[in-house]
Amino acid sequence: MLEPAADLFAWLCAFDDLYVEEAAAAPRDAAVAPFVASFVRVVETFERPAAGAAAFTAVLGDVMGRLRDLVTPKQAERVGSRLVSLFLAMLWEGMTAGRSVGFAEYAAMRPHTVFGYVGATLIEPCAGLDPQAAVHARADVRRLLRATAVVWGWTNDVYSFAYEYQERGALRTLPWVLMKEYGLEPREAFARACRACEEEALVAHRLIGKPAASPVPELAPYAAALGCAIGGTERLYGVSGRWRTEGEPG
Repeated sequence: MLEPAADLFAWLCAFDDLYVEEAAAAPRDAAVAPFVASFVRVVETFERPAAGAAAFTAVLGDVMGRLRDLVTPKQAERVGSRLVSLFLAMLWEGMTAGRSVGFAEYAAMRPHTVFGYVGATLIEPCAGLDPQAAVHARADVRRLLRATAVVWGWTNDVYSFAYEYQERGALRTLPWVLMKEYGLEPREAFARACRACEEEALVAHRLIGKPAASPVPELAPYAAALGCAIGGTERLYGVSGRWRTEGEPG
């Protein structure tokens, strides 16, 4: 299960780097739209596209086909639904590239654009878990899933801010959005973004601690799996050289 999940993330990163971030830097959502339509068809059916499909569509079909063989129908439905939301969020990135967005709008979309919800949804089958529908319907579980996705998105923004700000211009990140909305200097915005990330991590930590006392036996291992994924975030960015820069924001 880990292999096709890792392949899916490699595929998402490649498409995001080649098309979505370029569209965000220079609005061209029309270039992304045809891809999105073909991607939605693939993830809704989990079937490999016909011969002659574009390379990105063909590879996605291969990955989704391998995932389908390893997950339950309900898990496949949840993963597919999150991917459709992600593809629509990619369109949003291109369509809003020419204007500023406020914090509320950015906060609503960032867990999708950073692949946060997709990753959080894949944790379940990767950990060998299959919680019942009643677990997913719980408000605290939905909030924990969102907190996981938000922490990943904002952590990415904090780690990448100096690189994005100095090397690539003003691409949209949480510090950049805060700079624009509140008229902050880069250092002030960076500090506020760090606090926001820490506050959301505390929310996740409190929610992870609750299932131990729950009468629902599936809750504890599910929450623990999400906790391990959040805990691995700092280690990931600590060893990655992708966003390193010699300077500091501001």
